[in-house]
Amino acid sequence: MPKIDILHPHTLPLDEAKQKVRALVEGVVQDYPKLNISVDWNPSGLEAKATGRMFKGRFLLDESRVTVNIDLSLLASPLTDRVTNKIRERLSDSFGKAG
Repeated sequence: MPKIDILHPHTLPLDEAKQKVRALVEGVVQDYPKLNISVDWNPSGLEAKATGRMFKGRFLLDESRVTVNIDLSLLASPLTDRVTNKIRERLSDSFGKAG
């Protein structure tokens, strides 16, 4: 299974960063309805687990970074670079360019 691991720094207050991560995840769900994405947030709002057609993912937020881990199915492996670039782009749009 191809894996994508991205660490993206941020300098936002935690509550603001939570809102941005939630908006980012919800945007992905809306933009890709064919993936049948289901998202479960932990009660603190600092972690989301997402599952969908051909992938499992995790978004984790702390005071200084956003961590994204995605496991793609073998069938989706040709899309690894495209998915990685799209996630990095969305993180940069929400949190600014990574240092």
